[in-house]
Amino acid sequence: MTETDYARAELEATRKWAVEELEAARARATRLREGGESYNHALQSIDQLTRTVDSIDYMLGRVSFAIEEDAPKSTEPEVTEPEVSKPEPEPEKPARVVDLAEVRTKAKAARDAGVKLAEIWATFNATKLSEVPHEKYGDVLDMLEAKLKELDG
Repeated sequence: MTETDYARAELEATRKWAVEELEAARARATRLREGGESYNHALQSIDQLTRTVDSIDYMLGRVSFAIEEDAPKSTEPEVTEPEVSKPEPEPEKPARVVDLAEVRTKAKAARDAGVKLAEIWATFNATKLSEVPHEKYGDVLDMLEAKLKELDG
């Protein structure tokens, strides 16, 4: 086992542990919904573990890159196939930045129109909006708008 293989295996084991801890912290936070210091501590643990998993994913990508760079180059001549023009992929649209106030306003309008908000929150493994990760607010807003369109249609 090379040094990079060992590093990768160690990172993957650490990532697995961090993901398990993250899931356990989320479960604790769900049980502590009443609020208070314990709830805030659980939320801090979730944030910290999420950052840890993100960092490990980043490092795993760097280890993979290092392995690719260290791979021996082939001495055989490269056979090139005739170039076939492929349609260019559409550029990814930038992530939609949505703030909590905007989502709350749309959620209130949807609730007043008869939309069952619990169904939308459940899509994100939450029981209320404050449990939905902020990076998913754009998706929540899209779902709320779609539900409102269904009711108007």
